[in-house]
Amino acid sequence: MRLHLPTASDPLVIAIADLHCGSLVGLCPPRPAIRGGGHYEPNQIQQLLWHGWTEFWTTVQARRMDKQKRPRPLIILLLGDLIDGIRGPGIWATDYHAQEQAAIESIMAAQEITGPWQAIYACQGTAWHVGEDASPEERIATAIGAIPDKNGRHARPAIQIKIGDCIIRAAHRGYGSRRPWTRTTQAGTATSAIIINAALRGDQPPNLILFAHNHKISDSGLTYPGTRTITLPCWSGMTDYGINGGILEAPDIGGLIFSPPSVANIEIICPIMLREEAEP
Repeated sequence: MRLHLPTASDPLVIAIADLHCGSLVGLCPPRPAIRGGGHYEPNQIQQLLWHGWTEFWTTVQARRMDKQKRPRPLIILLLGDLIDGIRGPGIWATDYHAQEQAAIESIMAAQEITGPWQAIYACQGTAWHVGEDASPEERIATAIGAIPDKNGRHARPAIQIKIGDCIIRAAHRGYGSRRPWTRTTQAGTATSAIIINAALRGDQPPNLILFAHNHKISDSGLTYPGTRTITLPCWSGMTDYGINGGILEAPDIGGLIFSPPSVANIEIICPIMLREEAEP
């Protein structure tokens, strides 16, 4: 899909993922409603995440202004796992509706900080968190006005858009690693594989490739001219699942700001840093 945007000011692309609303260590708006009446009081980690969330979007608002102090159009990419789901332990909301509402409130709070968004694109997360048909994320994406794909899905399997001559491809899961010594290698592997596959098909390779899911940043950098692959940070703390699985490094918290067309014009903003031993 090619976007036709106002030429008076270049757009700014914002990419976030892995909010995991509903988790005891996921993003949580202040006092969300719970099933049966009443409200949930966010714990210490959730309060810290919310502080980082508002700080991130305040930074976006500042970056949004061009040299003439005019607001640039914002294009928002949501890369899945917006809720934590109801299958596992460690959740404060045991139903999809409460989790979906928390995600919607969080996204709407971000828009209140920045002002209106030009376009929203959403892709599906993992089946464990959002179900086999991703219906919770479809409902969230519909509620916030995400642009549907050609099949009418507001939460699509993957995102591909073209802004001017810049092609962006994004999906929740892709190449990635949490290990410090292999993160850059995995990002480079993804970049080279996608470039080769595009060449074999006779297609133009994407300029920016975005993944999520790993909760740790990886970045191919400017090694491959014209194409860059980045795995995004998240908005969730350490879970018992991760600790039991031997993941002893705290996740990266934050999001990405991209000023097309050059992939050198990328900032990954991490407004807060969690400690490995942080618990709700």
